[in-house]
This record gives sequence, structure tokens and C-alpha cells, in this order.
Amino acid sequence: MVQLAGTVLGLIGVLSGLLTLQNGSFKDVSDGKPVGWQCTGQYKILPNGGINNKPAVELTCSGPGKSSHLLQIVKPKSELKGSVRVTAWFKCIKVEDGGDCSLWLDTILENGGAIWGKLGVPDRNSSKWQKVSAIVTSENPIK
Repeated sequence: MVQLAGTVLGLIGVLSGLLTLQNGSFKDVSDGKPVGWQCTGQYKILPNGGINNKPAVELTCSGPGKSSHLLQIVKPKSELKGSVRVTAWFKCIKVEDGGDCSLWLDTILENGGAIWGKLGVPDRNSSKWQKVSAIVTSENPIK
């Protein structure tokens, strides 16, 4: 099981305000899903389950070949080159061998290229909240 804490997901672009997550706090929920997020697999909103009793989302996988995730596609408000960092708080609980408990950052570039699979990886053997970041750097504009 993986828990993602609310109010701590953030995107930092080269210039402040170029990239913004929608509902990074997970406070806004509609039809059982955090607004602005795509959810797959098994997930549960924990209104007070995160750091300092803030909202969190719990992702659970029930066996081999199963996956659960949250996804948000964020587009820059203007041309963005350089580094982008995505940061999140994770708590990995009973992640078995072969299981994944990590932050993924995939980036599409204006020139048609892509930078896939930049990871922020917490210690999956720890059940404490951990702050992780994934960073992508490109001289080509990010789409």
C-alpha cells in the first residue's frame, strides 16, 4: 500500500508559476476521486490520513500484475526550458518484492522527443512519511 500526502505535491519550474498542479492538496473530492487527478486501480481518499492530519490518497495493489496510480497531466503556461522538479510525500506500507512505491515524472518535449521515467524513490522498507523528488532537465522546451 502506498499513501500520498496532501498539500505537499508540488511542481517547480524555472520560473515561478509556469506549472501548477490542480488540487495538489487532495482537499477537493468529487465522486470519490480527487478533483484534477486520474485514478486507476484501488485507491481511497483519507481526509485526515496525511502529514499533520491533512488529506492523503491511499493506493493499494492486490496481487501480481495489478497496479494503482494517480496521474495528472500538467502543461506549462508559457515556454519552459531547464529543470522541473516534482516533489511528493510517500508512505510505503508492506510493499513486497517486485512492488513499486515511487514518484514517476514523464516529460514530453516540443520537438517531439520525450524524457521518460525520472523517479523519486523512497525507502520502501520504511513505513514513515518520506519526501521524494523527481527532476527532469532539458534545453528543449517542455510541452
